[in-house]
Amino acid sequence: MIYFLWTFILFISLFLSVTFPPIFSLGQLVRIDVIIVLLSLYSLYLSPLYTLPAFFVAGLVIDSFFMTPLGYHSLLFLCISYAIIIAKGYIFKEKYLFQILVISMAAFLYRITDTFIFMARFEPFQKSFCNAVLSPVATVIFYSLIYVLVMILSKAVKRYGQRKQTP
Repeated sequence: MIYFLWTFILFISLFLSVTFPPIFSLGQLVRIDVIIVLLSLYSLYLSPLYTLPAFFVAGLVIDSFFMTPLGYHSLLFLCISYAIIIAKGYIFKEKYLFQILVISMAAFLYRITDTFIFMARFEPFQKSFCNAVLSPVATVIFYSLIYVLVMILSKAVKRYGQRKQTP
């Protein structure tokens, strides 16, 4: 059942990131990578037998919509996920700062690779800087806001659940 829920979250995020890219971009230069956040969290908390095939298929879907060479995102997602799976033995999964570190490194690696592979011959420095540096920062800030929102909601649900019910 838990894998069904994670798959549903992946499909919703794929739909949102492919169909509504301006929602997840700031000024058409800085993009928030929701898929990279999910990739990092899936690689930290789920089995590689589920994570690697799921993100291979997700990469193919993203390649078909963004018209990049078929398999580019799949290979990139597999490399990032494999690196996180190898390193997760050294990472404390429960700590928020370690999650931020993993997400920031994954987003930075994704954006650096994207910048260097698809950079035009005379790309403006501002666009390259925004893509390689500001996009990972925006992704980490986005995850931090979502994390804080989830923590506030979980405390509210806990507090509401502990109240005595009147018959």
